[in-house]
Formats: sequence, structure tokens, C-alpha cells
Amino acid sequence: MSCKNKNRIMNNLWAIGEEIKQVDIAGYGYLDIIKSNRYLHIFDAVKDFRQAGKISYKLSDLLMMAFLVILENGKGAYFSIADYLSVEKDKYTELGLIHDGNVPSHDTFRRIFELLDADSLYNQTLNAFYHFLQDLEKSIPSNKRLHHYSVDGKVIRGSGRVSTTLKPQANLAMLNIYDDSLMTCFCSEPIDAKTNEIPVSQKILRELCLSKVVVTADALHCQKETAKIISKKRGIYVLAVKENQSGLFEEMKTRFTSDKYKVRSREYENRFLEYLFLPKGYATDGFTGMKVFIKMTSHKRKTPCIRYFISNSDDEELIAEAIDSRWEIEDAFHKRKDEVLNEDCLRSTNKNALHNLALINNLIISLINLYAAISKREFRHARIYISNHPNECLNTILAVMDSQEIIEEIKSRLRKS
Repeated sequence: MSCKNKNRIMNNLWAIGEEIKQVDIAGYGYLDIIKSNRYLHIFDAVKDFRQAGKISYKLSDLLMMAFLVILENGKGAYFSIADYLSVEKDKYTELGLIHDGNVPSHDTFRRIFELLDADSLYNQTLNAFYHFLQDLEKSIPSNKRLHHYSVDGKVIRGSGRVSTTLKPQANLAMLNIYDDSLMTCFCSEPIDAKTNEIPVSQKILRELCLSKVVVTADALHCQKETAKIISKKRGIYVLAVKENQSGLFEEMKTRFTSDKYKVRSREYENRFLEYLFLPKGYATDGFTGMKVFIKMTSHKRKTPCIRYFISNSDDEELIAEAIDSRWEIEDAFHKRKDEVLNEDCLRSTNKNALHNLALINNLIISLINLYAAISKREFRHARIYISNHPNECLNTILAVMDSQEIIEEIKSRLRKS
């Protein structure tokens, strides 16, 4: 996998991975950490909700067992975790995770994930990892560097009950916000049948710093309030438009087929983009800050595909990059969660359990992405290596995260890159 050759929306994870690779970690006296089982303690800080006198296994050990099984086997269903541990009992006993030959049951994992505080799990694991990458990223010298956040929901297809059951239930979904620049999903919020993605995404966007951020989303999120939030937070939006905004959609199609309006065009990554810049004052009755209509004709398939977008930016190249990058959350995140971690095979109707399991999956994907960047391996190869050598890969990352000396050397290298 090679670093994306983009102008403004940069994949900074690859720059960070390259500099981590160049650092002589052993020279800093961290060779013992790399060879140890330090990685087995990454869940130690997650708050245990159980009564102390009724505990057979530490919460951190149960979470690590689930983490390793999903990493190695790609299956996070409760029965799959318990069955895998039963077969590989000797291995997990040697790691010190299984005691006295007693393998935790599938019910134990079910209770853990249903009752575990998802905020504690997130803050002590994925959020700490994301902040580590953000801290390193600040040293990359690029005044024009922009982040790309992609907003999209992902249905977990095994989370509902069919209509023929006594208590039918629609599948639950996760509203994800993916930072393409660091290849990390930094926000996952469960969505149930009583609500939808729109208010949840708007709540999250209000809480984010969006300066120097390009936000892309599908047509569901093409809402005036969403555009207003992003604009007021000094962000850039590139939103898909479909029939849910019927008036806007029909106006865009009419304008692009009329000879009355001047249209500029460009080719970008097998896509033909047409830009129709709006007169000043037009957006006062529409979407906050809206400056341009965009018509995209993709030639990546046999049959041309046409899509429409709006943006509050007039930077043609940046808009083209954002439209190209909007697929990353699907191709580099959602697709991998299903193909590598079988997330659609989770069988639970409990929203909190699915939230926690999704967070475990998010952490695994992020760690594989970082290792892929360090090793310059394809994602699928990186996943196989890290699942077979978690000791080496995860301990190396922990050694870097825990050493201020190593962090400062990496930052120095990034400043000179």
C-alpha cells in the first residue's frame, strides 16, 4: 500500500509510520518491553463495574481474550470467542489469561459486553491511541494540511429479530465518524429504531473542532442544520444531494442541463466533475455558506454513475479530493470490519454490547492500519502478521507511546520530513 498522492487532504498516518520505522527503539533501552507481554495489559485502566467478591476473571483479562480472539479469528460473537478459547486453551493459559483450566463461558462475555461502560472502554484504549497519533501529527510541516472526516452509519445486520418472532426488532446501527487522515474511527455512536443518524451526527459535530476539516457525508446528512453547524465551526462541507432534498435536487439538475449558466469542469481520478458557482446571496435561502453545485460523473464502472454535491468551498481541487476521499469510510473501514472481523455476524440485540464490540473492532482496525504504515505492508498482510505476532507489533507501539524520548525523536524527524 502506498501513501496517497493528494494535494490538501493528506494521509498523515503513513508519514508517522515511516518515521516510527526509522527510530532505533532498542537503542533507547526498550528491547525488554518489546520482548515482554506488556500488551496484555492495555485494558487494565478500563473501569470494572462488578462486585469484587464475585469475580473469577479480571475484566482486563476477559477483554484481552476477546480482543485477541477477534484479532486472530476475526469473529466476535460470544459463542465464537468461548469456542476459540476452548480449542486454544493451552495457548491462553501460557499467556496467563486462563486460570486453572476454566475457560470463560459465552454467557460471561455476553454479560461483560452488555454491562461494560462503553465510554470507559473508549477513553482508555482507542481515544488514547488517537490522541497519540494527533500529537505526533502536529509536527508534520504543512500549513495547508486539512483533515477529512467522513460521517456514515453502518448497520449491524445480525442485531435484529425477524418479523416472524414474538418481539421483532430492526437491526441496530452505528453512526461512525472516520478520520481519513489518521485512518481512525474516533467516534461510534449506536443508533436504534427510535431515532436516526441525523440528530446524533449533529450533536457530535457541534462538539468537534472543525477548523481545517473537510466533512463529507451521504445524502441523508444533506441537511440545512448540518451545513450550518459545519460552517459556524469554520469547517468545509461536501455533502451528497438526492431526492430527500427534492427542491434542491431538481434545481441542480435543471441548472446543469441549461445553457444559461456557466459551468467549469475537470477530470479527477476517472471522474468528470462539473462546477456551477452560485451568485452571492444565493445561500441565504438555502444551506449556510453554500457556494457551488457539483455534478460528478464517474467512469469507474461500465455504466457511468452520476452524483450531485454541494459545498461551502470554492476550491475545485479540494472538492475533487473530498469527493474521492468520501469512499474511505466504506472501503477502508466498514468493508474491512465485515470482511476481516465479521461484524455483521454479531448476534446480539443489546445496544450497549454492540457498542463495546464495535469499539474493540475499531481499535483492531486502527492498530492494523498503523502497523501497515510502519511495515509498508498491504492491510491484509499486516493483519495476518500482527495476529500471529501481537507480542512484537503491539509492544513496539506501546514502547513508542510510553517513551517521551522516542516521541520527541519521531517529532523531530517529522518536522524535517
